[in-house]
Amino acid sequence: MRMRIAALLIFSAMAGGEGMDQSERWKHIAERFAPTELGVDLSTFTPREKQALFKFVQAARMIDEIFWDQTGSYVGGLRTQMTSAPDNLKLAFAINYGPYDEQEEDAPFFGDTPRLPGSSFYPSDMTREEFEKFVGAHADLRGSFESPFTAIERDGDGLKAVPFHTRHSEKIEKAARYLEDACAFIDDPALAKYVRQRATDLLTDDYYKSDCDWIDLKDNRVEIVIGPYEVYEDKLLGLKAAYEAYVYCVDREGSAKLSTFVENLPYLQSSLPMPPEVRQAPPTAESPLRVVNLVFSAGDARQGVQTVAFNLPNDEKVREEKGSKKVMLKNLMRAKFDKILVPMARTVLGAEPAQAVQFDPFFNNILLHEISHALGVTTIQRSDGTKSNPNVELKELYGALEEAKADVVGLYTVGKLMEKKVLPQSEERSYLLTFVASMFRSIRFGVAEAHGMANIIQLNWLAKEGGISFDGATGAWSVDTPKVKAAMGKLAQELLRIQYQGDYAGAQKLIEAFGAVSPEVQRTLSACGTIPVDIRPIFAYDGK
Repeated sequence: MRMRIAALLIFSAMAGGEGMDQSERWKHIAERFAPTELGVDLSTFTPREKQALFKFVQAARMIDEIFWDQTGSYVGGLRTQMTSAPDNLKLAFAINYGPYDEQEEDAPFFGDTPRLPGSSFYPSDMTREEFEKFVGAHADLRGSFESPFTAIERDGDGLKAVPFHTRHSEKIEKAARYLEDACAFIDDPALAKYVRQRATDLLTDDYYKSDCDWIDLKDNRVEIVIGPYEVYEDKLLGLKAAYEAYVYCVDREGSAKLSTFVENLPYLQSSLPMPPEVRQAPPTAESPLRVVNLVFSAGDARQGVQTVAFNLPNDEKVREEKGSKKVMLKNLMRAKFDKILVPMARTVLGAEPAQAVQFDPFFNNILLHEISHALGVTTIQRSDGTKSNPNVELKELYGALEEAKADVVGLYTVGKLMEKKVLPQSEERSYLLTFVASMFRSIRFGVAEAHGMANIIQLNWLAKEGGISFDGATGAWSVDTPKVKAAMGKLAQELLRIQYQGDYAGAQKLIEAFGAVSPEVQRTLSACGTIPVDIRPIFAYDGK
C-alpha cells in the first residue's frame, strides 16, 4: 500500500493532482516528456556505413513490434484505435507502449483493464504461487521455465515454456534478415561477424557467441545492440527479458578518455564494503567502455523514461569470461542535463549550490553507475548446495535493488577514485550535489519504474542519516558532504549484503521502510511540476 501511495503522490505532483478529466490527464502525461530532436552528424560517414545504419534501423523497427506484443495481448487491439484518437492520447499511448501510466504504478489512462503484472510472458490468470509450485514439482523444467528467453503458456492442466524465437517467429525472422542484409555494407570483419552471429542467435535464443563478439568490437564506428535483455517488464516474477534495440555511432575520442575507469575495475571490486569470504573474483579490466551518440532506439529501450547508458550483456557466463561493455549515450545524456537537471537543480538545491551541478560529474556518476552493475556478486550459494544469482533470489524486487546498488556503489567508487587521484578531490562536492539533484530527477520516473524506486530509497536513507535536510522556509535541500559519504557507505554495505545473501525478506523490509514519498519530497516534486520529467526522442535518422 505504501508503494501505491508513493506513486499517487508523485503523479499528483507532476500532473496537477486529482480532479482532472480524461483529456487533461492525457495532456499532462504527454507533457511530461519534452520532444527533443536527437541528430547525429553523419557527414564523415561513407555511403556504405549509412546503408548499414539504415538496415540496423529496419531491424530495430521489427524489435519494436515484438515489444508491443510483449506488453500484453490486451494492448494490440487498442493500437488500432489510436489512429483516430486525440493527439495527446496518441502521444501518451506511444510513450508508454500501451494504456498504462508507468509513473502512476501502471494505472490505466485509457479504459479500465488493469495491467497484467506478467505482461504477456505468462498466462493472464497464472499466479506466482502456481509457477513456483509447478517448477517445484518438475525440477527438470526449472531451467527452461526460469530462462529469460521463454514465455510460459498453459498446456492442458499444466504449464509449458515456449522459446521467444518460436512465439515471435515471423518478426524475429524479419529482424534477422535485415541484419544479414546489413552485412553486405559492413567493411569491418569483426562487426560483420558480430552482426551475422546476432542474426543467427535471434533465431535460437542462444546469445552467448554474439554477446562475446559484441564485447570484442573495437574499431568500428557504427553498432547495434538488439535482442531481449532487461527483465523489468516482468513485474510478476522478474525473470523474463523484453526486446529492445539501440543503433548508435561510436565517439572514439570520448571513449578513449574514459578507459582509465575500466582499468580500475579490479581495484574497485576489491574496495567494496563486503566480507572477504563472499568476495568474488574481480571483473576483467578488459571490459570495454564506449561513449556513443544514439541514432535510433526501439522496444524496451524506447518506452517511457529514456536510459542514458547501459551495461551489457546480462549473461553471467559472458561476464565471468569477458566482462561487460558499458555504453554511454552522450547526446541523450546532454539533452537530459540541459532540459531537465539544470532547471531542477535550482529548485532542489537553491540558486547558489545549483551552480556546482555540472555535466562532467553528471556524466561520470552515470558511467560509474553502469560500471557498478558489474561489481559485487554474480553467484549465490544456496543452502542446499546449488548455485543461484541475485536476480532469481530477489525476484520482482531485484530491479529496484540492483539499480539502487549501482547508484550507491557508483558514488562510493567516486570516493575511491579520488583517493587514487583518478578523479580530482577538489570536485567532491560537485559530484555529491549533482548526485542529489539527479535523485530527484529519477524519483519523478515513478515507483513502478525500478530507477524511481531505487532513488526514493536512497533519498529517504540520506535524510534519515542526516546527509540531506529540507529547509521549509526556502523549500531547498542542504547537503552535508561528510554525512552523505558515510550514509552511502552504509547503504552500499546493506544493498550488497542483500544481494550476496539473496535476502528477499531483507529487500522487502528495505523497500517498506524507505520506499514512500515524504511530505518534504512531495513539496519539492510539486515545485518542479512544470519541468518535464524526461525527453521524448525524435530521431532525425529514423530509417524511413
